Amino acid sequence: MASKNSSFSPYAIAAGKLPPNISHHDRYSSYNGVPMTAVLAVIAAFAIIFYGIRLHVRFNIMKKLGWDDLVCTFALIGVLMNLSCFGIASVSGPLGKHMWNITLADFLGNNFVVTSYIMQVSMTPTMGLIKLAIFLCYYEFFWALDWCRIAIYTFASLSSAFYLSLTVVQFYFMTARKGETLAKHFAGDMAARVTHIAIPITAAGLAIDIILLLIPLVAIFQVQMPKKQKIRSASVFLVGIVAIIGSILSLVFKLKTYGNLDLTYHVILVNFFICSEMSLGICIASMPFFFRALKHHKARLSSMAISFASVRPQFMTRHPSQSDPASSGRSSESEEKKEIVKTSEV
Repeated sequence: MASKNSSFSPYAIAAGKLPPNISHHDRYSSYNGVPMTAVLAVIAAFAIIFYGIRLHVRFNIMKKLGWDDLVCTFALIGVLMNLSCFGIASVSGPLGKHMWNITLADFLGNNFVVTSYIMQVSMTPTMGLIKLAIFLCYYEFFWALDWCRIAIYTFASLSSAFYLSLTVVQFYFMTARKGETLAKHFAGDMAARVTHIAIPITAAGLAIDIILLLIPLVAIFQVQMPKKQKIRSASVFLVGIVAIIGSILSLVFKLKTYGNLDLTYHVILVNFFICSEMSLGICIASMPFFFRALKHHKARLSSMAISFASVRPQFMTRHPSQSDPASSGRSSESEEKKEIVKTSEV
């Protein structure tokens, strides 16, 4: 009787069914969460650096703060929260492994259920805050252009309303009801409905990313300034291409894995690209302030570069007569030979 009960233990039952005719490599393949988390941590470190430069410019150069700084602060908190959940789920949890290679206890454990819930209900508002911060940043730089100001008002409002409504929907469908555990709710039909709107969400996010790239580029080339300066200014916002690539990759993997029951194995790539896109979004929102800091400290940075280049190690500047007796002896011998040749010619 005890053996029969143990066979139905969640620690002994596989979370998924092994598909037929699967190769040995595909059966035991998995994603290593450690290097993927390390890559995300590096990208997030750049986001923190750019955010710090943003605050430096605001406090020490511009002497004022804006609403976009507050929005960017909350967005950065969301990025770090999602990165932490990704690391826990992929390193300590079953994220990145096949469903048939993990137990039901692993699938319904806190390392996957709780982290997945936090990421599911926080990714959408974090992405919305990032894009709102970018729109507000654009407004500060391009408010003088009428069409640009109207476009920013319109698309910022639509983007914020879109992500806010999705946040409410995801929170409603993903949150457990009274008397229901989060693990039981995840296994139900209500939580599964969220997957049906995943592809439209990503497609709409990609469209917003393209708009965020086009607005500053069109605005820069309409402003009267030298061509070289236009190209230099446009290059600041071309970082948005990287975010667009991240959105495209996330959409591709969502289309590829839609309806696939091997959830823990395929969703890791989707979450990886979304987390990368969010960190890059913080960098994009802070990029104009980065170049503002470079311009402000240009003289100091140039003097530091010149002084650094002028400093040489002592072994590179030592004189042979002071440091190498053998070389000084050889030079004196050559001078004596030259004198002998001169006297013989005379």
